[in-house]
Amino acid sequence: KKQITQGGTTMRHEPDVVLQMPELFLFDLNAYMSAIKAATSIDYSHRVKLYDMYESALLDLHLAGVLAKRVRAVKKIPIEFQRDGEPDERINELLASPWFKRFREDLLMSYFWGFSLFQFYTTPDGFIDYTLVNRKHYDPVRREVLKFQGDQTGVPVDEFPNTLFVGGDRSLGAFAEILPAVLY
Repeated sequence: KKQITQGGTTMRHEPDVVLQMPELFLFDLNAYMSAIKAATSIDYSHRVKLYDMYESALLDLHLAGVLAKRVRAVKKIPIEFQRDGEPDERINELLASPWFKRFREDLLMSYFWGFSLFQFYTTPDGFIDYTLVNRKHYDPVRREVLKFQGDQTGVPVDEFPNTLFVGGDRSLGAFAEILPAVLY
């Protein structure tokens, strides 16, 4: 069991996930419907094209502004952990840390993307942190981490410790519903 590594092909060690730039493009309703069909295929779902469309849609100023407002609101919600009715300062210190604010944002984005896969670890100086696995490199139906975004099979997620999956295995997220409005 090991930590999931992500990066390009020029890394010193070959990563578990080889990242590629999203293909940003202008798209139409036919391309959108084709991407939806590929993503919802029962036997061989392929979400890469749809997720590239999500990335393109995030360049829309109105959508970006609405999302930023929602993210700010979620990050400002006070959270306090209590044990037997008393605040647990050790846990509350973690909840106030920068990694947890990032986590709250990534957790919210799970709703829009359909899912997120997190892997938690302890940093060398003893702090908790996490990696958000690139969504194009995880198949939530088969529960496999994909080396290349177009792969049909990968490594079972159970081979990696401390992972947390949030979302639905077949969910395409709210972006699938928002995309036609961005098109118009």
